[in-house]
Amino acid sequence: MQDIYRQLRQTALTAVSVRALAGAVIAVAFSMLLEYLEGKFLTDEITPEG
Repeated sequence: MQDIYRQLRQTALTAVSVRALAGAVIAVAFSMLLEYLEGKFLTDEITPEG
């Protein structure tokens, strides 16, 4: 019984850490994307056409 409890606890901890890691990766990727788009649009506005 103790072994099953330990296994469940380990699985839960792993799931939580994987989820946290995925959240961090998504947050970083999203901020990089926003920064890229912001820079792209700002340079497009500043640079005159032709």
